[in-house]
Amino acid sequence: MRNTQQKVIIMKPLFIFISLTLLLSCKEEIKQNNLTTREKIDEVKEMIEPTDKNPNNDEWVGNLYRNNKYNFRIEFPSSNKRILHEDSLLYKWEYLAGAGKGILAKAINREYGITISTLVQNMPNTLNHPDDIWKNINIEDSKIVFKDLMNLQKIDLNNLKVEKGYLSNFNAYIYTSIFEHKVGSEKIEYFSKTIACLVDNKIYNVSISLPHIYWQNDNVKELFRNVLFSYTIEIAF
Repeated sequence: MRNTQQKVIIMKPLFIFISLTLLLSCKEEIKQNNLTTREKIDEVKEMIEPTDKNPNNDEWVGNLYRNNKYNFRIEFPSSNKRILHEDSLLYKWEYLAGAGKGILAKAINREYGITISTLVQNMPNTLNHPDDIWKNINIEDSKIVFKDLMNLQKIDLNNLKVEKGYLSNFNAYIYTSIFEHKVGSEKIEYFSKTIACLVDNKIYNVSISLPHIYWQNDNVKELFRNVLFSYTIEIAF
């Protein structure tokens, strides 16, 4: 069995992404330019409404999750043993409510230390383009702030890529990063990928995080691709 101690820390890049989007979306509302990054984060958090994580909004049917408050659905990887993989460990999934702020649902594979999660984060109502993340957040600004936030966590960022893409047909940014987490005498390299869009002043995203060595597995990449294709924001129906 693979070492899965990473499961307790793999969500850090996702939490940093939340702070990133808040800072960049609310930069016009931050009145004092001399604030530290930490102070800016605290100020921005007071401006927004927290994510509604009432379990009455959740609807689970096997590996299919639907949120009836934020109107989206996502199909996580299946635990059905009849669905064969070259690596049988890839069907061992657990489906859980999100523990972190804004995270509504997640699937965990403890054999590989994979977490696939989805979140919704409210943004301020002052955004000029409430349905287009490209028009509200600049790619180069994203890179600068993301690195600054990683430094606050003392995380060594080896590679960061930000590019345009789509999530459920909405304009999105794709954030990929490779970073080191250090515990005791160990250094573990992780891979993280987040696809995020902006809909009605809310960030919707899907993320995967796992040890970098396992991202090289084509079956893992295909699983995550299928999750992304299943993700549907249900506005018109």
